[in-house]
Amino acid sequence: MSVYLLVMVFLIQNTIPMIVWHITQMEKAIVKLIKELSTTATRFEKRQYKQYGTLTSRGKQIEYDTKHGITKEQDLLISQKILNHSSYSRLFDNVVSLTELNEIENYFIQVKEK
Repeated sequence: MSVYLLVMVFLIQNTIPMIVWHITQMEKAIVKLIKELSTTATRFEKRQYKQYGTLTSRGKQIEYDTKHGITKEQDLLISQKILNHSSYSRLFDNVVSLTELNEIENYFIQVKEK
């Protein structure tokens, strides 16, 4: 009985840090998707961006995070934080970034409907 209780306490204690980790990973994935490739990018960076910088590949990361406990409200809070926070203001100098963020929000809605 005590071993079972110990295992359950460990799992409950470990859940919250993992959710926080998934939230930060989702935030990083969204920022990478919104950011454009720099003009001074190396060939390796261009190849990586071409392979992993699409909405479908970032969508897989987002689906993975939602599968592990991120709620729809947290998804939308992350996108609102990126839109309104001053540290991300340089991302939205062009219109393309705003459309990318709208596509991501639509993707969130589609993932949660499945």
